[in-house]
Amino acid sequence: MSTRALSGFVLFVATVLALPLFAQLRLPEYTRQQLPNGVSLVMMPKRDVPLVTLHLQVKGGGESDTATMAGVADITNDLLLRGTATRSAKAIADEVDFLGASISTRSDASANSITLEVLSKDLTQGVQILADLALNSTFPEDEVAKELARALDSAKAMKDNPRSAIGPYAARFFFGNAHPYGNIADEESIARIRREDILAYYQRQYVGANMAVIAVGDFDPAQLQTGLKESFSKAREGKAHSWAEPKPGARPKTPRLLVVNDPQATQTYFQILQPGISVTNKDRVAMMLVNTLFGGRFTSMLMDALRVDAGLTYGVNSLMQQRRMPGSLAISTFTANETTEKAIDMALDVLRKLRAKGVDAEQLASAKAYVKGGTPTQLVETNDQLAEQLASFEVTGLTRDEIDLLFARIDAVTVEDARRVIDTYYRDDNLTFVLLGKREAVDELAKKYAPNPVFVELRAPGVKVTAGE
Repeated sequence: MSTRALSGFVLFVATVLALPLFAQLRLPEYTRQQLPNGVSLVMMPKRDVPLVTLHLQVKGGGESDTATMAGVADITNDLLLRGTATRSAKAIADEVDFLGASISTRSDASANSITLEVLSKDLTQGVQILADLALNSTFPEDEVAKELARALDSAKAMKDNPRSAIGPYAARFFFGNAHPYGNIADEESIARIRREDILAYYQRQYVGANMAVIAVGDFDPAQLQTGLKESFSKAREGKAHSWAEPKPGARPKTPRLLVVNDPQATQTYFQILQPGISVTNKDRVAMMLVNTLFGGRFTSMLMDALRVDAGLTYGVNSLMQQRRMPGSLAISTFTANETTEKAIDMALDVLRKLRAKGVDAEQLASAKAYVKGGTPTQLVETNDQLAEQLASFEVTGLTRDEIDLLFARIDAVTVEDARRVIDTYYRDDNLTFVLLGKREAVDELAKKYAPNPVFVELRAPGVKVTAGE
């Protein structure tokens, strides 16, 4: 047998052997119950390692920030580790260290969370710590001052990294200040936050009606349930967060373009945005496969064109937001100042080719295998990942079918489905362009892509997306 034939045979056998593995993706069994005060308790026993992940989620996140104080959700959540009625910040850190545990906070678009990973033998103490942080935080004035200073420094430092800076500018320009996803925490909004604002947010959001406690790992369900009930039944019921209606993103009537001027820049970072979908959109699986081919993996259409063939960039992606509300779909990359126009034109050309040619059966099969191969390690391999999945269900209303039926839904996507998704979402008209770089390098070409480009300064206070703002 020739080397090429042998290689082909080995690939065929490997593919056949992998197929049964693709069919086995399934969430472990779990239970969910709700306490009288509204707290949801979700428990997933998983006894492979003597560890437990405790994940406390509070609905709201960035969506619960006020219009004038973006960032208050994130800052409040971080401050939960800085002192309670019975534990100082040092005592919290020392106790977690003594247990050999780890603890972290996170705030995203729709929820705040604390995650505590603890040894199974120390689970009772872990539950007590988590409940104390969630229900009894005191927000000492000195800790609040330090956290606000840190957040302010971080907002300013973000502008020193164009890769980090372009996202906030793109979000504000694309969604607008009035939209939760365009309400960006910057140095101006953070400077307006006071301790009383943090306390008011905490009292409003950290209530039973907004809370879910998720436990994944090696534990006795009956024993843990008793401990969780004892600790979290003390939460005030409060009022459930009122979600904004998830309206579809509106496409502008004409192309729009923002230039964020960084006079010292030698590269231009740019995003080309258009309306995307929510995490519950019926097209989400088909769109995930199309996006994988277009710009979601290293061997994507965009990467082949801009990096491999033209050498214009080290990396280019198609970013498909999947959140509670419809997000954006964005081509994102960077290039040298002198090749900015060529890179933008090439990205648009790849988009037009996708629209003109669609994807064929072989490409679609490749995307399906790629997504199936990566999904287990990305979504359901660790306790933390499983807890995140269960937490997301609390916000989105999705169920375990999102995981258990994922591979079947992937298999069901046809070339015709892909064609429909491309026609619906991957459009090349009335796009939104955001360029962060040296204005002199893009001044002349800006009107090529939009009739009335907007120019703002990177070093101006805040994240400004309107001339003269």
